[in-house]
Amino acid sequence: MISGYRFERPIFIQNTFFVEEIVDLDGALRFLDDWPEPKRDIAYDVIQRACITARHGRFPVEAAAENFRRFVKRAGLSLEVDGSSAVHCCGSDPASVDSASAGHEREILRQ
Repeated sequence: MISGYRFERPIFIQNTFFVEEIVDLDGALRFLDDWPEPKRDIAYDVIQRACITARHGRFPVEAAAENFRRFVKRAGLSLEVDGSSAVHCCGSDPASVDSASAGHEREILRQ
């Protein structure tokens, strides 16, 4: 694995029975490939493009990571790990990612 694709800090995702740790673009893209078809909206398209573009070196990896972090948080699957290693869930409804939130991701991608 090329270290240039690694995120500065991992992204933790709470699934039904386990916590998944995403540490790089490849992991983010695998997660997005498994995203349910009916939930794929504009926000999904934007973050997938950001990760692919970063993988090709045309978008900053950390910008893609931050967009992915926001996508997961809006989906209600994000976990935050604080300094004491405690895990706090940031949401609960995986269907909460909506196309209205995509405008913010598009703005980030334009920067």
